[in-house]
Amino acid sequence: MNKLYLITGFQEDINSPNYQDLIQSVKGRYKVVPIDLGVTDPVYTFGKETFANIMARAVDQIVINPEQDIILGFSIGGLVAWKLAERVRFKKVVIC
Repeated sequence: MNKLYLITGFQEDINSPNYQDLIQSVKGRYKVVPIDLGVTDPVYTFGKETFANIMARAVDQIVINPEQDIILGFSIGGLVAWKLAERVRFKKVVIC
């Protein structure tokens, strides 16, 4: 089954109703793989960590050969999805 990599926005939770609705809507067609950027801590600021470190964590979570997979990112997750697509080939990239 092809994968849908999902990257939430800053301090958003994959368990929120909106993301759960999205996950349910693709159930059976895609395996949803949430990408954890490690930036959900409420006291987190981008001054404490580099974008390169965030990207490295994201790349490490991509399964080998994602050429038939989709990556979907919201807000800051959209920026990460875009930058990931520069490094890794996906079938589709969706930025919201």
